[in-house]
Amino acid sequence: KGAEPTEFEESVGQALFDLENTNHELKSELKDLYINSAVQIDISGNRKAVLINVPFRLKKTYRKIQVRLVRELEKKFSGK
Repeated sequence: KGAEPTEFEESVGQALFDLENTNHELKSELKDLYINSAVQIDISGNRKAVLINVPFRLKKTYRKIQVRLVRELEKKFSGK
C-alpha cells in the first residue's frame, strides 16, 4: 500500500491501458480492472514469465477474459 509502482509494473499497466483503448472485445471488461503488482521471472531455457497479481475481489472478472488477455499480453511482451 502506498508504494510506488516499479518500472515493469508501469509497463504492464500501460499495456493494459493500450488494450483497453485498442481492443474493442476487451474494452468494457478492462475499464474497471487494475493490478496489485507485476514481476518478470526467469524460467528454464532463457525464457521469462510475467506474474501479475490481481485483487481477489476482481478474480472472477479476470477469469472471464484470461485467455484473451494472456494472448494479447504475450504479443506485447514477447521478446522482452
